[in-house]
Amino acid sequence: MILLDTSQTAIISAGSFESSPVGLGKSGTLEAITIQGGWGESDITFVAAISDGGTYLPVYDANGNRVTIRNPKGNQFISLNSRVTRGIRFFKLVSERVQGADRHIVLHVSSSI
Repeated sequence: MILLDTSQTAIISAGSFESSPVGLGKSGTLEAITIQGGWGESDITFVAAISDGGTYLPVYDANGNRVTIRNPKGNQFISLNSRVTRGIRFFKLVSERVQGADRHIVLHVSSSI
């Protein structure tokens, strides 16, 4: 097994609260995110689907808690629990509040081939 580390960027457009869909492929696991400067105060949650055009549903952990990044700040690297994000094929990041400008969030993904 070879582990590859890659990054993608999710964008929450100005005036919006949700990113466009992000595909991780069959073996990708979201490990961390980097929030760029200027992030408006807002929690981040996730919605996920089994296909790009599928129905996106909120992501919960095994204890029934909604997966939430509480009050992140700009210019932060945030490590995620990969046991929670493993198996997600398509997802969107959801800001609790509408963002005043385009927000670029770098997604750090590991893949095994």
